Amino acid sequence: VAVTMAARLLLLSLAAPAALALSASGDSLGLHTKRIQSLHATFASAASPSSPDAAAHNTRQQNVFNDAAAFFASKDAVPPEVVPILRSIVEAAQLRPSERVLDVGTGTGALLPYLVEAGVSEADLVGVDLSDGMLTHASGRFPEARFLRADICDVRLAGSKAGRADAGTSDGTHDEAAAIDPVDVVIFNACFGNLWSQPSALCTAASLLLPNGRVLISHPLGRGFVDELRASDPQTVPHSLPSREQLMRMLCEHEPCVALKLERLEGASTDKTLEAKVES
Repeated sequence: VAVTMAARLLLLSLAAPAALALSASGDSLGLHTKRIQSLHATFASAASPSSPDAAAHNTRQQNVFNDAAAFFASKDAVPPEVVPILRSIVEAAQLRPSERVLDVGTGTGALLPYLVEAGVSEADLVGVDLSDGMLTHASGRFPEARFLRADICDVRLAGSKAGRADAGTSDGTHDEAAAIDPVDVVIFNACFGNLWSQPSALCTAASLLLPNGRVLISHPLGRGFVDELRASDPQTVPHSLPSREQLMRMLCEHEPCVALKLERLEGASTDKTLEAKVES
C-alpha cells in the first residue's frame, strides 16, 4: 500500500479531571457519563464469549451501537460541557479551506457540526461506522455528507484493490462500496478503544491521506474514562487510548506501513504537551 510521507499523528485526551469529578453532582456531564457507563454495563451483561476474530468483534460493535443509537442521537449525548472540548478537537486538526475529512466511528455525527462550523464543506465530509442505526441518524442530519457502513480497515482509495468488496449496505442511506478519494484529515474521536486492531487502523488511515495529512486520535472524556469503560465492558472497549510509549511502539513496529510522525500528545492528567518524532 502506498503511504503518504510527512503525515502527522496527534493524540488528545482532553477531559479535565475536575470536570469529570462533577459526575456526582447531577450536572449534565455527570449524568451523561453515568448514562454511558450504564449502557456499557448493560452491554457487558449481555455479552457472549470473547470475540474470536475481527468479524465477530465488528458484529458485536454493530449490534451494540444499533441498540444504543436512539440515545446517541438524542440531545443528552452531547452535554453542554463537552461542546468546547469537541471544538478543541476540531481546532487541533488544523483544518484549512477545502480540506476533506474522514470521521472514523462517526456514529450519529456528533463531531460533524463542529467540522462544518470550522469551515469544512458538508460535501467534503466522509463518515464511517459499523452501525446502520447510528448512520441512519447521521445521514439524516447531514444529507450532503457521505457515509460508509464499514470497518475502517476495509476502507480503501478509489481505484485501489485493497479492502473488501462487501463493506456497506445497499439501502441508499449510506454507500455500499468502501472506497473514497484521499483525505487531508482522518479523525478517530471516541472510538479508538473500540477498534479490533489499533495498528491496522492507523495503517489504513495513513494510506488514505493526501500530502501533509493528519491523523487525530481523541476522546472528549479522556483516557481515564476509556479505561473505566474497558474495565467494565472489555468486549466492546478492548483497548485504552495508547500512551506515548505505546504509540511510539506502534509506529516503529509497523513502519513503513504507518508512516506517521507523532507530533502531539495531550493527556487528561497533565497540561503539558509531549512531543516525539519517528524518523521517516
